[in-house]
Amino acid sequence: MRLHVFQTGKIEVPAKVVYHDSSVLEKQTVDVLVFAIDHPRQGIILFGTGLNRALADDSAQHLPGWLMVLGKPTMAKGQDITAQLPKAKLSQKKVRHVILPDLRFDHTGEVESFPTAQVIVAASEHLAATGSDADHLSLSEEYDQIRTWQFVNFTDAPPLGTFPAHRDLFEDGSILLLDVAGATAGGVAALVRLPTGPVLLCGNLAWTKEQYLYARFPGLLFDRTAWWEKVWRLKKFKELVPELVVLPDHDWATAESVKESPSLSVQRQDKSKPVEGKSQTSPRKDIVLHPFAKE
Repeated sequence: MRLHVFQTGKIEVPAKVVYHDSSVLEKQTVDVLVFAIDHPRQGIILFGTGLNRALADDSAQHLPGWLMVLGKPTMAKGQDITAQLPKAKLSQKKVRHVILPDLRFDHTGEVESFPTAQVIVAASEHLAATGSDADHLSLSEEYDQIRTWQFVNFTDAPPLGTFPAHRDLFEDGSILLLDVAGATAGGVAALVRLPTGPVLLCGNLAWTKEQYLYARFPGLLFDRTAWWEKVWRLKKFKELVPELVVLPDHDWATAESVKESPSLSVQRQDKSKPVEGKSQTSPRKDIVLHPFAKE
């Protein structure tokens, strides 16, 4: 099983949107990542679908005016996930499941481009997004044609480590969905058990490494108390499982640093017995980065 990481654009927002303790006058640019899990039995599973390709043509036409004031998304032609998958030798037709960490526009942009895939989202997230108190960053037109929803209900779900609830997606332990509601009404994270160690795709629980490392409140929160509790559960989980790799949804630099870090198998070697002619560290082969370059 391999994890592929794609960058589908960037969004420039007031720094206060990302970190509540920052200034509204400062600007911060965040990456919009999409993760593709190449599963030996389940085909390809996407975690988020990134920005909509329409943004590359005319972002002002695609997004509401007030949203353009809040944040300025930028995307090059061919940067959407549907264009990048074949370049990575991953067939779009093999995408059988799409996990949406939430229903905000930065995660749902191309979800309707996978009409045969099962679209997985927290039941509470979908209920909130379609109700009168819908998240103002959710664009229903990006997913209103989906007919293959799979709603995850975390009520009475068993705990996993420090997290209060989880569901085993395929009942084989390969991908575990975690309840990380707080930033939105029904946030979902995914614990992926790769050959060289576990990776947590933390969804909207943390946009950046700095956010979870220092428990810095985001500027946009559905439930401040719930987010605070979940991010500290994440920090404790990482402490208990030091080999865990945490990948935020909007932090390409962290993905790059993880790629070059020693794999779990290398870390477990007896360092007192070096192998002649070989380095004791090597990049992880089960995490593949696909940096975007304009043609």
